[in-house]
Amino acid sequence: MTSFGSTLGALMKRTFELRCSDLHLQAGLRPRMRLQGELIEVEGSVALDDGAVRGLLGGLLPDGSQARLEAQGYVDFSVMDDGGTSWRGHAYRQRTGLALALRPLAGAVPSLEELRLPQVVVRLADLRSGLVLVTGPTGTGKTSTLAALTRRLAEAEALNIITIEDPLEYQHASGRSLLQQRAVGVDVPTFHQGVIDSLHEDPDVLLVGELRDLETVRAALTAAETGVLVLATLHANDAAQTVERILDLFENEELPLARAMLSQSLRAVVSQVLVDERTGKGRLPACEVMLQSPAISALIRAGRTHELRSAIQVAGEGMILLDDSLEALVQAEQVTPEEAARHARDPQRFARAVRLEARERPWWLGGALRRRPRAAAAERRHEARVQALTLVNVGEYDDLIGVPRELTAGRTRDLSHDGARLELDHPLLIGARLRLTFALEDVVIEADGEVRSVSREDDGRFQIGVRFGRLTAEAAKALDLYLRLHS
Repeated sequence: MTSFGSTLGALMKRTFELRCSDLHLQAGLRPRMRLQGELIEVEGSVALDDGAVRGLLGGLLPDGSQARLEAQGYVDFSVMDDGGTSWRGHAYRQRTGLALALRPLAGAVPSLEELRLPQVVVRLADLRSGLVLVTGPTGTGKTSTLAALTRRLAEAEALNIITIEDPLEYQHASGRSLLQQRAVGVDVPTFHQGVIDSLHEDPDVLLVGELRDLETVRAALTAAETGVLVLATLHANDAAQTVERILDLFENEELPLARAMLSQSLRAVVSQVLVDERTGKGRLPACEVMLQSPAISALIRAGRTHELRSAIQVAGEGMILLDDSLEALVQAEQVTPEEAARHARDPQRFARAVRLEARERPWWLGGALRRRPRAAAAERRHEARVQALTLVNVGEYDDLIGVPRELTAGRTRDLSHDGARLELDHPLLIGARLRLTFALEDVVIEADGEVRSVSREDDGRFQIGVRFGRLTAEAAKALDLYLRLHS
Protein backbone atom coordinates (compact mmCIF):
# COMPACT_ATOMS: atom_id res chain seq x y z
CA MET A 1 0.00 0.00 0.00
CA THR A 2 1.05 3.60 -0.54
CA SER A 3 0.19 7.10 0.73
CA PHE A 4 -0.82 10.14 -1.36
CA GLY A 5 -0.78 13.93 -1.64
CA SER A 6 -2.71 16.47 0.41
CA THR A 7 -5.39 17.36 -2.20
CA LEU A 8 -6.73 13.85 -2.60
CA GLY A 9 -6.03 13.25 1.06
CA ALA A 10 -8.36 16.11 2.01
CA LEU A 11 -11.15 14.65 -0.13
CA MET A 12 -10.73 11.23 1.37
CA LYS A 13 -10.56 12.63 4.90
CA ARG A 14 -13.83 14.48 4.26
CA THR A 15 -15.41 11.30 2.91
CA PHE A 16 -14.32 9.31 5.96
CA GLU A 17 -15.39 11.93 8.51
CA LEU A 18 -18.89 12.18 6.99
CA ARG A 19 -19.15 8.36 7.03
CA CYS A 20 -19.74 8.31 3.27
CA SER A 21 -19.50 4.93 1.59
CA ASP A 22 -17.71 6.07 -1.59
CA LEU A 23 -15.74 8.90 -3.20
CA HIS A 24 -16.02 9.43 -6.99
CA LEU A 25 -13.68 11.45 -9.18
CA GLN A 26 -14.42 11.87 -12.90
CA ALA A 27 -12.75 14.01 -15.52
CA GLY A 28 -14.93 17.05 -16.27
CA LEU A 29 -16.98 16.97 -13.04
CA ARG A 30 -16.71 18.02 -9.41
CA PRO A 31 -15.91 15.21 -6.94
CA ARG A 32 -18.90 13.43 -5.46
CA MET A 33 -19.46 11.40 -2.29
CA ARG A 34 -22.14 8.81 -1.57
CA LEU A 35 -23.85 9.71 1.70
CA GLN A 36 -26.58 7.37 2.97
CA GLY A 37 -26.92 5.95 -0.52
CA GLU A 38 -27.22 9.35 -2.29
CA LEU A 39 -24.54 10.98 -4.46
CA ILE A 40 -23.71 14.55 -3.41
CA GLU A 41 -21.12 17.01 -4.71
CA VAL A 42 -18.23 17.82 -2.36
CA GLU A 43 -18.86 21.31 -1.02
CA GLY A 44 -16.21 23.83 -2.11
CA SER A 45 -14.66 21.51 -4.71
CA VAL A 46 -13.97 22.33 -8.36
CA ALA A 47 -14.32 20.29 -11.54
CA LEU A 48 -11.31 18.11 -12.33
CA ASP A 49 -9.97 17.76 -15.86
CA ASP A 50 -8.40 14.55 -17.17
CA GLY A 51 -4.90 15.76 -16.33
CA ALA A 52 -5.86 16.43 -12.72
CA VAL A 53 -7.34 12.93 -12.31
CA ARG A 54 -4.24 11.41 -13.90
CA GLY A 55 -2.05 13.42 -11.55
CA LEU A 56 -3.92 12.15 -8.50
CA LEU A 57 -3.72 8.60 -9.75
CA GLY A 58 0.00 8.89 -10.39
CA GLY A 59 0.75 9.06 -6.68
CA LEU A 60 -1.94 6.55 -5.74
CA LEU A 61 -1.49 3.41 -7.84
CA PRO A 62 0.84 0.66 -6.60
CA ASP A 63 3.73 -0.51 -8.74
CA GLY A 64 2.56 -2.24 -11.91
CA SER A 65 -1.04 -1.02 -11.66
CA GLN A 66 -0.48 1.91 -14.05
CA ALA A 67 0.56 -0.53 -16.77
CA ARG A 68 -2.51 -2.68 -16.14
CA LEU A 69 -4.74 0.41 -16.38
CA GLU A 70 -3.25 1.37 -19.75
CA ALA A 71 -3.45 -2.18 -21.07
CA GLN A 72 -6.97 -3.18 -20.06
CA GLY A 73 -8.71 0.14 -19.38
CA TYR A 74 -9.31 -0.45 -15.67
CA VAL A 75 -7.49 -1.54 -12.56
CA ASP A 76 -8.48 -2.54 -9.01
CA PHE A 77 -6.16 -1.69 -6.14
CA SER A 78 -6.02 -0.98 -2.42
CA VAL A 79 -4.41 1.99 -0.68
CA MET A 80 -3.84 3.20 2.88
CA ASP A 81 -4.20 6.89 3.70
CA ASP A 82 -2.00 8.92 6.03
CA GLY A 83 -4.40 8.25 8.89
CA GLY A 84 -4.06 4.47 8.56
CA THR A 85 -7.46 3.86 6.91
CA SER A 86 -7.51 1.29 4.11
CA TRP A 87 -9.39 2.07 0.88
CA ARG A 88 -10.50 0.00 -2.07
CA GLY A 89 -9.92 1.72 -5.40
CA HIS A 90 -11.10 1.20 -8.97
CA ALA A 91 -9.67 3.39 -11.74
CA TYR A 92 -11.07 3.21 -15.27
CA ARG A 93 -11.31 4.98 -18.59
CA GLN A 94 -14.63 6.48 -19.75
CA ARG A 95 -15.88 8.99 -22.32
CA THR A 96 -14.50 12.19 -20.76
CA GLY A 97 -11.24 10.67 -19.54
CA LEU A 98 -10.19 8.84 -16.42
CA ALA A 99 -12.46 8.17 -13.44
CA LEU A 100 -11.80 6.85 -9.96
CA ALA A 101 -14.01 5.22 -7.33
CA LEU A 102 -12.66 4.92 -3.78
CA ARG A 103 -14.30 3.20 -0.82
CA PRO A 104 -13.06 3.38 2.78
CA LEU A 105 -12.80 0.05 4.56
CA ALA A 106 -13.17 -0.75 8.22
CA GLY A 107 -9.85 -0.81 10.03
CA ALA A 108 -10.53 -4.26 11.45
CA VAL A 109 -12.40 -7.22 10.02
CA PRO A 110 -16.00 -6.85 11.26
CA SER A 111 -17.78 -9.56 13.20
CA LEU A 112 -21.07 -11.05 12.07
CA GLU A 113 -22.74 -9.46 15.07
CA GLU A 114 -21.33 -6.01 14.27
CA LEU A 115 -22.81 -6.26 10.77
CA ARG A 116 -26.21 -7.04 12.39
CA LEU A 117 -26.83 -9.96 10.08
CA PRO A 118 -29.68 -12.44 10.76
CA GLN A 119 -28.85 -15.38 13.01
CA VAL A 120 -29.33 -17.80 10.12
CA VAL A 121 -26.38 -16.12 8.36
CA VAL A 122 -24.26 -16.44 11.51
CA ARG A 123 -24.96 -20.19 11.51
CA LEU A 124 -23.37 -20.52 8.06
CA ALA A 125 -19.99 -20.33 9.81
CA ASP A 126 -20.73 -23.84 11.13
CA LEU A 127 -20.57 -25.30 7.61
CA ARG A 128 -17.45 -27.18 6.57
CA SER A 129 -18.11 -28.02 2.91
CA GLY A 130 -20.15 -26.92 -0.09
CA LEU A 131 -20.79 -23.56 -1.78
CA VAL A 132 -22.07 -20.46 0.00
CA LEU A 133 -22.91 -17.44 -2.18
CA VAL A 134 -23.36 -13.88 -0.92
CA THR A 135 -25.04 -11.81 -3.63
CA GLY A 136 -26.53 -8.39 -4.22
CA PRO A 137 -25.93 -5.18 -6.14
CA THR A 138 -22.67 -3.27 -5.88
CA GLY A 139 -22.13 -1.60 -2.52
CA THR A 140 -24.43 -3.79 -0.44
CA GLY A 141 -21.82 -5.22 1.93
CA LYS A 142 -21.11 -8.56 0.25
CA THR A 143 -17.35 -8.35 0.86
CA SER A 144 -17.84 -7.41 4.52
CA THR A 145 -20.19 -10.36 5.04
CA LEU A 146 -17.66 -12.80 3.56
CA ALA A 147 -14.88 -11.23 5.62
CA ALA A 148 -16.93 -11.64 8.80
CA LEU A 149 -17.67 -15.29 7.98
CA THR A 150 -13.98 -15.88 7.31
CA ARG A 151 -13.07 -14.28 10.63
CA ARG A 152 -15.50 -16.54 12.50
CA LEU A 153 -14.11 -19.62 10.75
CA ALA A 154 -10.50 -18.64 11.46
CA GLU A 155 -11.24 -18.14 15.15
CA ALA A 156 -13.36 -21.24 15.62
CA GLU A 157 -11.02 -24.00 14.41
CA ALA A 158 -7.53 -24.68 13.08
CA LEU A 159 -8.27 -24.49 9.35
CA ASN A 160 -6.29 -23.82 6.18
CA ILE A 161 -8.11 -20.80 4.72
CA ILE A 162 -7.14 -19.39 1.32
CA THR A 163 -8.63 -16.20 -0.09
CA ILE A 164 -8.47 -15.00 -3.71
CA GLU A 165 -9.42 -11.32 -3.91
CA ASP A 166 -9.22 -8.38 -6.29
CA PRO A 167 -7.96 -6.39 -4.44
CA LEU A 168 -7.24 -7.42 -0.84
CA GLU A 169 -9.70 -5.36 1.19
CA TYR A 170 -9.33 -6.70 4.73
CA GLN A 171 -6.13 -7.95 6.32
CA HIS A 172 -7.06 -11.05 8.30
CA ALA A 173 -5.30 -12.38 11.36
CA SER A 174 -4.78 -16.12 11.21
CA GLY A 175 -6.03 -16.82 14.73
CA ARG A 176 -6.05 -20.58 15.23
CA SER A 177 -5.98 -21.06 11.47
CA LEU A 178 -3.48 -20.81 8.67
CA LEU A 179 -4.88 -17.91 6.62
CA GLN A 180 -3.34 -17.05 3.24
CA GLN A 181 -4.57 -14.11 1.15
CA ARG A 182 -3.77 -13.88 -2.57
CA ALA A 183 -4.41 -10.79 -4.70
CA VAL A 184 -5.41 -11.16 -8.36
CA GLY A 185 -2.84 -9.48 -10.57
CA VAL A 186 -0.19 -9.62 -7.86
CA ASP A 187 -0.04 -13.13 -6.40
CA VAL A 188 -2.13 -14.92 -9.01
CA PRO A 189 -3.12 -13.89 -12.57
CA THR A 190 -6.88 -14.61 -12.41
CA PHE A 191 -9.61 -15.84 -10.08
CA HIS A 192 -9.82 -19.02 -12.13
CA GLN A 193 -6.12 -19.79 -11.78
CA GLY A 194 -6.28 -19.01 -8.07
CA VAL A 195 -9.06 -21.54 -7.53
CA ILE A 196 -7.21 -24.18 -9.60
CA ASP A 197 -4.01 -23.56 -7.63
CA SER A 198 -5.85 -23.85 -4.33
CA LEU A 199 -6.86 -27.43 -5.07
CA HIS A 200 -3.18 -28.35 -4.70
CA GLU A 201 -2.77 -26.35 -1.47
CA ASP A 202 -4.87 -28.51 0.88
CA PRO A 203 -7.57 -25.89 1.67
CA ASP A 204 -10.37 -26.33 4.19
CA VAL A 205 -11.99 -23.00 3.24
CA LEU A 206 -11.64 -21.12 -0.04
CA LEU A 207 -12.88 -17.53 -0.39
CA VAL A 208 -13.36 -16.34 -3.99
CA GLY A 209 -13.86 -12.58 -4.20
CA GLU A 210 -16.15 -12.81 -7.22
CA LEU A 211 -17.46 -15.48 -9.59
CA ARG A 212 -16.89 -13.57 -12.82
CA ASP A 213 -16.79 -16.21 -15.57
CA LEU A 214 -17.58 -19.80 -16.48
CA GLU A 215 -14.10 -21.11 -15.74
CA THR A 216 -14.12 -19.69 -12.21
CA VAL A 217 -17.63 -21.04 -11.53
CA ARG A 218 -16.71 -24.48 -12.83
CA ALA A 219 -13.56 -24.58 -10.70
CA ALA A 220 -15.46 -23.37 -7.60
CA LEU A 221 -18.11 -26.10 -8.03
CA THR A 222 -15.36 -28.69 -8.40
CA ALA A 223 -13.71 -27.45 -5.20
CA ALA A 224 -17.02 -27.57 -3.34
CA GLU A 225 -17.61 -31.13 -4.52
CA THR A 226 -14.24 -32.23 -3.12
CA GLY A 227 -15.25 -31.23 0.41
CA VAL A 228 -13.93 -27.66 0.53
CA LEU A 229 -16.13 -24.88 1.94
CA VAL A 230 -16.23 -22.29 -0.86
CA LEU A 231 -17.39 -18.75 -0.04
CA ALA A 232 -17.97 -16.43 -3.00
CA THR A 233 -19.85 -13.34 -4.18
CA LEU A 234 -21.96 -12.80 -7.28
CA HIS A 235 -23.88 -9.85 -8.65
CA ALA A 236 -27.55 -10.92 -8.49
CA ASN A 237 -30.66 -9.45 -6.89
CA ASP A 238 -32.17 -12.52 -5.23
CA ALA A 239 -31.67 -16.23 -4.68
CA ALA A 240 -33.51 -17.37 -7.82
CA GLN A 241 -31.56 -14.94 -10.01
CA THR A 242 -28.32 -16.16 -8.41
CA VAL A 243 -29.02 -19.73 -9.50
CA GLU A 244 -30.07 -18.56 -12.96
CA ARG A 245 -26.91 -16.44 -13.39
CA ILE A 246 -24.70 -19.44 -12.65
CA LEU A 247 -26.60 -21.83 -14.91
CA ASP A 248 -26.77 -19.30 -17.76
CA LEU A 249 -22.98 -19.48 -18.04
CA PHE A 250 -23.12 -23.11 -19.19
CA GLU A 251 -23.84 -24.33 -22.73
CA ASN A 252 -26.98 -26.39 -23.32
CA GLU A 253 -25.12 -29.70 -23.42
CA GLU A 254 -23.51 -28.93 -20.04
CA LEU A 255 -26.68 -27.80 -18.29
CA PRO A 256 -27.82 -31.18 -16.89
CA LEU A 257 -24.43 -31.77 -15.27
CA ALA A 258 -24.21 -28.15 -14.06
CA ARG A 259 -27.67 -28.38 -12.46
CA ALA A 260 -26.74 -31.64 -10.76
CA MET A 261 -23.45 -30.23 -9.41
CA LEU A 262 -25.09 -27.02 -8.19
CA SER A 263 -28.01 -28.86 -6.57
CA GLN A 264 -25.58 -31.03 -4.59
CA SER A 265 -23.00 -28.35 -3.68
CA LEU A 266 -25.04 -25.20 -3.02
CA ARG A 267 -25.49 -24.86 0.75
CA ALA A 268 -26.86 -21.33 0.96
CA VAL A 269 -27.52 -18.10 -0.93
CA VAL A 270 -27.62 -14.83 1.01
CA SER A 271 -28.88 -11.93 -1.13
CA GLN A 272 -28.56 -8.67 0.74
CA VAL A 273 -29.25 -4.96 0.43
CA LEU A 274 -28.38 -2.09 2.77
CA VAL A 275 -31.24 0.13 3.91
CA ASP A 276 -31.12 3.45 5.77
CA GLU A 277 -32.03 3.32 9.45
CA ARG A 278 -35.02 5.36 10.55
CA THR A 279 -32.66 7.38 12.76
CA GLY A 280 -30.49 8.33 9.78
CA LYS A 281 -27.37 7.26 11.67
CA GLY A 282 -26.44 4.23 9.61
CA ARG A 283 -27.54 1.40 7.35
CA LEU A 284 -28.91 -2.05 8.09
CA PRO A 285 -28.75 -5.26 6.05
CA ALA A 286 -31.95 -6.85 4.78
CA CYS A 287 -31.35 -10.39 3.60
CA GLU A 288 -33.04 -13.01 1.45
CA VAL A 289 -31.77 -16.41 2.58
CA MET A 290 -32.12 -19.70 0.70
CA LEU A 291 -30.74 -22.85 2.34
CA GLN A 292 -30.13 -26.27 0.89
CA SER A 293 -33.03 -28.67 1.33
CA PRO A 294 -34.32 -31.67 -0.63
CA ALA A 295 -37.00 -29.45 -2.18
CA ILE A 296 -34.57 -26.68 -3.18
CA SER A 297 -32.10 -29.20 -4.63
CA ALA A 298 -34.86 -30.88 -6.62
CA LEU A 299 -36.01 -27.59 -8.14
CA ILE A 300 -32.44 -26.68 -9.18
CA ARG A 301 -31.84 -30.15 -10.63
CA ALA A 302 -35.10 -29.94 -12.61
CA GLY A 303 -34.36 -26.42 -13.89
CA ARG A 304 -37.46 -25.02 -12.15
CA THR A 305 -35.69 -21.92 -10.84
CA HIS A 306 -38.84 -19.82 -11.26
CA GLU A 307 -40.36 -21.82 -8.37
CA LEU A 308 -37.53 -21.16 -5.91
CA ARG A 309 -39.21 -18.02 -4.56
CA SER A 310 -42.33 -19.99 -3.64
CA ALA A 311 -40.21 -22.74 -2.11
CA ILE A 312 -38.42 -20.22 0.12
CA GLN A 313 -41.75 -18.68 1.12
CA VAL A 314 -43.24 -21.90 2.43
CA ALA A 315 -40.12 -23.69 3.67
CA GLY A 316 -39.42 -21.96 6.97
CA GLU A 317 -36.29 -23.47 8.57
CA GLY A 318 -34.56 -20.08 8.58
CA MET A 319 -35.27 -19.26 4.94
CA ILE A 320 -36.72 -15.84 4.28
CA LEU A 321 -37.63 -13.66 1.30
CA LEU A 322 -36.17 -10.17 1.00
CA ASP A 323 -39.56 -8.47 1.35
CA ASP A 324 -40.23 -10.42 4.56
CA SER A 325 -36.86 -9.30 5.92
CA LEU A 326 -37.74 -5.70 5.07
CA GLU A 327 -41.16 -6.13 6.68
CA ALA A 328 -39.50 -7.30 9.90
CA LEU A 329 -37.33 -4.17 9.96
CA VAL A 330 -40.40 -1.98 9.39
CA GLN A 331 -42.35 -3.70 12.17
CA ALA A 332 -39.37 -3.24 14.52
CA GLU A 333 -39.49 0.48 13.62
CA GLN A 334 -35.87 0.36 12.49
CA VAL A 335 -36.69 1.27 8.88
CA THR A 336 -39.45 3.41 7.37
CA PRO A 337 -41.97 1.83 4.98
CA GLU A 338 -40.81 4.27 2.28
CA GLU A 339 -37.21 3.08 2.61
CA ALA A 340 -38.33 -0.55 2.53
CA ALA A 341 -40.35 0.14 -0.63
CA ARG A 342 -37.22 1.45 -2.37
CA HIS A 343 -35.57 -1.96 -2.08
CA ALA A 344 -38.57 -4.31 -2.14
CA ARG A 345 -39.49 -6.70 -4.95
CA ASP A 346 -43.11 -5.68 -4.30
CA PRO A 347 -43.01 -1.96 -3.37
CA GLN A 348 -46.80 -1.78 -2.95
CA ARG A 349 -46.45 -3.92 0.14
CA PHE A 350 -44.83 -0.96 1.90
CA ALA A 351 -46.18 2.16 0.22
CA ARG A 352 -48.74 3.53 2.68
CA ALA A 353 -50.89 5.31 0.13
CA VAL A 354 -51.02 2.22 -2.06
CA ARG A 355 -51.84 0.02 0.91
CA LEU A 356 -54.73 2.24 1.95
CA GLU A 357 -56.09 2.14 -1.57
CA ALA A 358 -55.49 -1.61 -1.78
CA ARG A 359 -57.77 -2.37 1.18
CA GLU A 360 -60.72 -1.98 -1.13
CA ARG A 361 -59.26 -4.40 -3.67
CA PRO A 362 -59.75 -8.18 -3.70
CA TRP A 363 -56.95 -10.03 -1.90
CA TRP A 364 -55.73 -11.73 -5.09
CA LEU A 365 -54.88 -8.33 -6.60
CA GLY A 366 -52.70 -7.43 -3.64
CA GLY A 367 -55.28 -5.93 -1.31
CA ALA A 368 -54.99 -6.17 2.43
CA LEU A 369 -56.63 -9.19 4.06
CA ARG A 370 -59.51 -8.44 6.40
CA ARG A 371 -59.31 -11.06 9.12
CA ARG A 372 -62.64 -12.08 10.56
CA PRO A 373 -63.05 -13.08 14.20
CA ARG A 374 -63.50 -16.78 14.75
CA ALA A 375 -67.16 -17.72 14.61
CA ALA A 376 -68.83 -19.47 17.51
CA ALA A 377 -69.35 -23.20 17.05
CA ALA A 378 -73.11 -22.70 16.58
CA GLU A 379 -72.51 -20.26 13.73
CA ARG A 380 -70.03 -22.43 11.84
CA ARG A 381 -72.68 -24.71 10.46
CA HIS A 382 -73.48 -21.97 7.94
CA GLU A 383 -69.86 -21.66 6.77
CA ALA A 384 -68.85 -22.97 3.37
CA ARG A 385 -67.01 -26.26 3.80
CA VAL A 386 -64.53 -27.91 1.45
CA GLN A 387 -65.46 -31.57 1.19
CA ALA A 388 -62.59 -32.50 -1.16
CA LEU A 389 -59.44 -30.75 -2.31
CA THR A 390 -57.30 -32.36 -5.01
CA LEU A 391 -54.02 -31.10 -6.48
CA VAL A 392 -54.14 -31.24 -10.27
CA ASN A 393 -50.43 -30.62 -11.00
CA VAL A 394 -48.42 -32.32 -8.27
CA GLY A 395 -44.71 -32.08 -9.07
CA GLU A 396 -41.46 -33.39 -7.65
CA TYR A 397 -41.28 -30.54 -5.14
CA ASP A 398 -44.74 -31.27 -3.75
CA ASP A 399 -43.85 -34.91 -3.22
CA LEU A 400 -40.61 -34.01 -1.46
CA ILE A 401 -42.19 -31.74 1.12
CA GLY A 402 -44.87 -34.30 1.80
CA VAL A 403 -47.92 -32.70 0.19
CA PRO A 404 -50.43 -35.50 -0.49
CA ARG A 405 -52.48 -35.41 -3.65
CA GLU A 406 -55.68 -35.57 -1.59
CA LEU A 407 -55.68 -32.73 0.95
CA THR A 408 -57.85 -32.12 3.98
CA ALA A 409 -58.90 -28.49 4.34
CA GLY A 410 -59.88 -26.66 7.49
CA ARG A 411 -62.07 -23.58 7.52
CA THR A 412 -62.88 -21.61 4.40
CA ARG A 413 -62.44 -17.86 4.77
CA ASP A 414 -63.08 -14.86 2.52
CA LEU A 415 -65.23 -16.81 0.07
CA SER A 416 -66.29 -14.71 -2.91
CA HIS A 417 -67.44 -15.12 -6.51
CA ASP A 418 -63.79 -15.14 -7.59
CA GLY A 419 -61.91 -17.09 -4.98
CA ALA A 420 -61.48 -18.26 -1.41
CA ARG A 421 -58.94 -18.45 1.37
CA LEU A 422 -58.44 -21.93 2.80
CA GLU A 423 -56.79 -23.29 5.95
CA LEU A 424 -54.44 -26.20 5.26
CA ASP A 425 -51.92 -28.20 7.24
CA HIS A 426 -49.57 -28.14 4.23
CA PRO A 427 -47.98 -25.35 2.16
CA LEU A 428 -48.61 -25.29 -1.59
CA LEU A 429 -46.61 -23.72 -4.40
CA ILE A 430 -47.92 -20.47 -5.80
CA GLY A 431 -49.34 -21.35 -9.21
CA ALA A 432 -50.43 -24.86 -8.20
CA ARG A 433 -53.79 -25.86 -9.70
CA LEU A 434 -56.52 -27.37 -7.53
CA ARG A 435 -59.89 -29.04 -7.94
CA LEU A 436 -62.22 -28.25 -5.05
CA THR A 437 -65.59 -29.57 -3.94
CA PHE A 438 -67.52 -27.11 -1.72
CA ALA A 439 -70.48 -27.90 0.51
CA LEU A 440 -72.63 -24.76 0.64
CA GLU A 441 -75.08 -25.89 3.31
CA ASP A 442 -77.26 -28.37 1.37
CA VAL A 443 -75.73 -27.67 -2.07
CA VAL A 444 -72.44 -29.13 -3.35
CA ILE A 445 -70.48 -27.40 -6.11
CA GLU A 446 -67.16 -28.08 -7.83
CA ALA A 447 -64.60 -25.49 -8.88
CA ASP A 448 -61.12 -25.43 -10.38
CA GLY A 449 -58.66 -22.97 -8.87
CA GLU A 450 -55.08 -21.71 -8.83
CA VAL A 451 -53.01 -20.88 -5.74
CA ARG A 452 -52.24 -17.15 -5.69
CA SER A 453 -50.86 -16.64 -2.16
CA VAL A 454 -49.46 -18.68 0.75
CA SER A 455 -48.81 -17.55 4.33
CA ARG A 456 -47.90 -19.36 7.53
CA GLU A 457 -50.04 -18.71 10.62
CA ASP A 458 -48.87 -18.58 14.23
CA ASP A 459 -50.47 -21.96 14.92
CA GLY A 460 -48.39 -23.62 12.17
CA ARG A 461 -51.22 -23.93 9.67
CA PHE A 462 -51.20 -22.27 6.26
CA GLN A 463 -53.58 -19.78 4.70
CA ILE A 464 -53.90 -20.57 0.98
CA GLY A 465 -55.44 -17.98 -1.35
CA VAL A 466 -57.15 -19.63 -4.33
CA ARG A 467 -58.46 -17.86 -7.41
CA PHE A 468 -61.35 -19.72 -9.08
CA GLY A 469 -61.37 -20.64 -12.74
CA ARG A 470 -64.60 -20.52 -14.74
CA LEU A 471 -67.55 -22.00 -12.83
CA THR A 472 -70.43 -23.85 -14.41
CA ALA A 473 -73.71 -21.93 -14.60
CA GLU A 474 -75.21 -24.09 -11.87
CA ALA A 475 -72.21 -23.67 -9.55
CA ALA A 476 -72.10 -19.91 -10.12
CA LYS A 477 -75.81 -19.62 -9.34
CA ALA A 478 -75.50 -21.66 -6.13
CA LEU A 479 -72.46 -19.65 -5.00
CA ASP A 480 -74.20 -16.36 -5.70
CA LEU A 481 -77.24 -17.42 -3.66
CA TYR A 482 -75.07 -18.56 -0.77
CA LEU A 483 -73.09 -15.30 -0.71
CA ARG A 484 -76.23 -13.15 -0.80
CA LEU A 485 -77.64 -15.07 2.16
CA HIS A 486 -74.48 -15.09 4.30
CA SER A 487 -72.45 -12.01 3.34
